[in-house]
Amino acid sequence: MKSIPQLLRNVFLVSVLTVSCIHAFAYEWKVAVIPAELNADRTIKVVGGQVQEMEFALQADKDVTEKSAIHNVVLEWDLPSGLSVVGNGGVYKMSDATTKTVDGRSLVSFATEVANKQILGAPGGRLRSEWQNQSLFVSVPKSVPVGQNYVSVKLTDGL
Repeated sequence: MKSIPQLLRNVFLVSVLTVSCIHAFAYEWKVAVIPAELNADRTIKVVGGQVQEMEFALQADKDVTEKSAIHNVVLEWDLPSGLSVVGNGGVYKMSDATTKTVDGRSLVSFATEVANKQILGAPGGRLRSEWQNQSLFVSVPKSVPVGQNYVSVKLTDGL
């Protein structure tokens, strides 16, 4: 593990990733990516050549939570080339990742089981908990090319 001074010397390796969410269903869900959700410009700063954590939580409207106590969704992360998921942990039951490359980008998908008690409120509302989230650990390449410096996530509900 590198020391703080070593990381500061590598400040030029900092990349900024913009986060967007795509909804592919009729019921309303939201993937709240932290800290992007807290930043007005919806960015995450990452340091090249390091493994870092990206946290997220799920929100859903009343139509979703009334439909079932358990929900099976697929989360598909669209990542810059070279940025890879090396692990995850948290409150959701997630399958092993499946990865494919499309147009030079990595699409990483997880089949995910979500209980109503793990849904942190309605989309756009304040997250009900700071502790009920999921972490993705990502390996960041030394540099991310301009135009590729974004992350998007698509949630598909099996309803």
